[in-house]
Amino acid sequence: MKNINISIIKTSISAIKAKISFSRLLIAINATIILFMVAVSLNHLHRFTGYLFLSRGTLGLLGWLSITLTVINLSRKFIRASLLVFVVLFCVGYATGPYLEPPSDPLEHLKRTNSYCKVRPKWIRKTNHGFWHYYMSGVLLCSLNQQSPVKSHLDRIDTVHGLYWGLAGVTILIVGMSAGLSIQWALVSCLIAFLFMGTNRFSYFSYYSLAPSLSSMIIYWLWVSVFFFKRQKKNILLGTGVLIALIPILLVNHIQEAIFLIITGGIWIGVVFNKRIWTRIKDYKQANQKVFVTCLYILLIFCCFWILPQLQVFKDHLSEWFINTYWTSNRRYVFYMNEYHLIGKVWAYRISDTLGLLGFIPLFALPFLLLWRLIFKDSLISTPIVVLGTLPFWIYFVPLLNFIWASNVRSSYWRLCYASFYWLFIAAFLFGIISKISNINLGNSIFGKGQNRHRFVKKGIHVVFGLFCVVAIIGLSGVRSGPIYGKLDFYLVDNRPWWPDWGSMVNSVKSVQNLRKVRTDPVTATVLQSVFLQKAYFFRERTRKRLLGIEEMDNAIGEQKKTGRKDLCVINLVGFPDSWVPIETGHWQRDIGRTSLYYSYKGVTGDLLNQELKKDPPKYCKVFTSDDE
Repeated sequence: MKNINISIIKTSISAIKAKISFSRLLIAINATIILFMVAVSLNHLHRFTGYLFLSRGTLGLLGWLSITLTVINLSRKFIRASLLVFVVLFCVGYATGPYLEPPSDPLEHLKRTNSYCKVRPKWIRKTNHGFWHYYMSGVLLCSLNQQSPVKSHLDRIDTVHGLYWGLAGVTILIVGMSAGLSIQWALVSCLIAFLFMGTNRFSYFSYYSLAPSLSSMIIYWLWVSVFFFKRQKKNILLGTGVLIALIPILLVNHIQEAIFLIITGGIWIGVVFNKRIWTRIKDYKQANQKVFVTCLYILLIFCCFWILPQLQVFKDHLSEWFINTYWTSNRRYVFYMNEYHLIGKVWAYRISDTLGLLGFIPLFALPFLLLWRLIFKDSLISTPIVVLGTLPFWIYFVPLLNFIWASNVRSSYWRLCYASFYWLFIAAFLFGIISKISNINLGNSIFGKGQNRHRFVKKGIHVVFGLFCVVAIIGLSGVRSGPIYGKLDFYLVDNRPWWPDWGSMVNSVKSVQNLRKVRTDPVTATVLQSVFLQKAYFFRERTRKRLLGIEEMDNAIGEQKKTGRKDLCVINLVGFPDSWVPIETGHWQRDIGRTSLYYSYKGVTGDLLNQELKKDPPKYCKVFTSDDE
């Protein structure tokens, strides 16, 4: 019997050692890939060797491997929940696809991705141009061409969208678990992020999945999950080193998140050292000495963060270290009193509809949390979560941090709101409340006696409270108007309103061999270029800026045929019905989908064109109407 037990113990120890070895191997491989990406990014910025100019496929695979391996390493302790989140979000993302209603931004990012398929990496702009993200997307999209089946284009785009969704969802789950939440409430934080994060009615995850911002945000979230909740000296040193290493990767991909990381890292170091200093101050035995040191320390903080930013000499010296210098143009976002920089304008353009009601909850909850701590001598939420939840307000309200942010962004002062972890704060707040309720001693209450009964009652309260919160969150996300700005309706809107009504037209264009360019309206051209890789003369317009004469277009094609140039003229009268998005957001002209308004023929435009073109059709231009479907 003893021999059997010993053999079982030895087998268990061997299995544990094998797991540890495999885990270390994964970490070593992941760290090597990340360091190689850092070297490639630095070389792209400064170009010190030609050996690091790799192929686009290699660069894309490096990006996918680094993020995927990091996510696997950090989620291995709750791998089942992570797999569930990834599979669910991938399936939902694949089923819905990115938002491709013209002239939305995802179409621009698709066009850029396609352009990277033919451009050598060394010719790409050095900073802020999606160096890693577009190559990652290109792993799946660059094998397509003008003759690829129509369905394959849409399937590949949806697959890329689903993969980004899955990785982003698991990353948010990792942040929640690293912050100390239970798996259930970490899932709630993921739900809150997906249902509320974005600007106005636009969902961040549906609108920016194809943009370099998302992959950079994933990197930013992963750094936060690994380091921000730790206070040990070795973690501070390692976290600072990793932060510095990640900056080149973010600079070549999307600068915005590089600034997020620098400011968040600085706040993290400041909070950790602040706690240590206060601990040492408390150790002073003499009251007078303690008061003196406390006042001196507070004065030092006030001078550094509030007084120095008022001095032009200090600002000039500090700005030499910045990535950009846009302070002069962004001064309009600062609230001054007698020429003194007080705070950033939190009421400025797009801040309220990017944060939404839920984004302001951490700020409004601060007095309650302070009162709770005074009364119960206990924290409802940990300090790091409070800091992350209120992160934009730290930067808007502290002149030094506000100066750094406003100096480094051109016209996107409001985008700092994306750095907010309000979704984590709200989930932690709810988790803290239910945890305190669970710790209440029921005693001889109406629920009766017995530990088993009390445990069953507390579990029931947990379940009911959790279900109530989930239902309330989903219900609230259905309110897309201000001040809530839920994103559920945006996920339910038709992301491709032009499909399948444009099916015959797209197939007709793709059937032309060796096609050079397509002459058509900007709306049709945007879809043909971005989604189906057909070159066109125009690209997206937010407002209708031109009127295209069909006779001139037809004559131009006739002249080109004489020279052997193979252009195609497409008159698209089908258009597509406008969704509520342009109507309610005003982000582009609301009737931009009425493509017939772009064309003019013998003094006729709009809906009357169909009849006129049937009477006297053009010689070379192909006309597509709703009757063709």
